[in-house]
Amino acid sequence: MDEERTFTFIESQKMKRVLLLNGHRYNLNITNKGGSTLWRCSKRNECSASVTINKDENKIIRQLNEHTCKANFDKNRADIVMDKCKKLVRQKAKLIQIFFRKNSEKWMRFNRYPILTQKKTLFRARRKYLNVCNSEFENLNDLTIPKIMAKSFLVREDGCDNNKILSLP
Repeated sequence: MDEERTFTFIESQKMKRVLLLNGHRYNLNITNKGGSTLWRCSKRNECSASVTINKDENKIIRQLNEHTCKANFDKNRADIVMDKCKKLVRQKAKLIQIFFRKNSEKWMRFNRYPILTQKKTLFRARRKYLNVCNSEFENLNDLTIPKIMAKSFLVREDGCDNNKILSLP
């Protein structure tokens, strides 16, 4: 078959790679000895379609079985946009509310994600990337600044009650 790359990879909510191809979603099933990977349709209970991709991840080596599930191109396009937004939120230490306001129009047109879900998805992506459980704290002593963001904060004593004050330099 050896088709040139007409597919893309995104990250799932569980931080696993997902293959998007022709309106369908595939999950990694197995990595072969030669480095090629076998991907199965994510609706594996109703569909047995699979794709094998070479180790350089730029060609489809083989496609087995026709899909018995329906393709959803709009969902895939919305997922690609959301994946790009999650990557931007991780890379830049901007406030998510500001980022959301500026970028929400990109995926709103696909009508895939409700607004509240979009924000929660971005916050979840940042928390997982930073490896923190909470983004809100009642006690400042519970706060741990991830190493990746340590350069963005200045920690000082206030001189009175040994309270710490965090501020952006």
